[in-house]
Amino acid sequence: MDRFDPRGKVNRALLVGVSEYEFTRPKHRDGVPGQLPAVAHNLAVLVRALERGGVLRPLEITVARSPRLADFRHSLRAAADSAEGLLLLYFAGHGAVPSAGDELWLQMRDAEVVRGETAGSRARPGSPTCCASSPTATRSGSWSSSTAATRATPPGCGRPWSAPTSDGASRC
Repeated sequence: MDRFDPRGKVNRALLVGVSEYEFTRPKHRDGVPGQLPAVAHNLAVLVRALERGGVLRPLEITVARSPRLADFRHSLRAAADSAEGLLLLYFAGHGAVPSAGDELWLQMRDAEVVRGETAGSRARPGSPTCCASSPTATRSGSWSSSTAATRATPPGCGRPWSAPTSDGASRC
């Protein structure tokens, strides 16, 4: 097996940090546990580290600060469509593991926790969506906006991660 070398290719990093949430407990029964102010600082430190690493140029790094779900989906699609080499996805924020325990749902700014139901049966705007169980993933093959079957295997995931489909669903 050839060793993957992203140098000289168009690489992308999408760094998502959700420090501010619209719905938090106890004020909102279906809210996330609380705000995460340290996440904003962590993003700035990570950007500096990636720029010094030499694989990613500053223009190849996109930072999404407390995005809503729709904005996250747009940013992820844009990063994936433009990456030819490495695609790195980093997420810091709240997450939820459904009762089945086989998925990790990343919670964006507008997330609400719907207990005891699947997201498809009672989806609300901003309901958490599963994206990856790891902050990094390398992409193999081509990923066009019309192809949702492209897969990458995030470390620790144990099986391929699917690109978001037209309805925004992703599965690790």
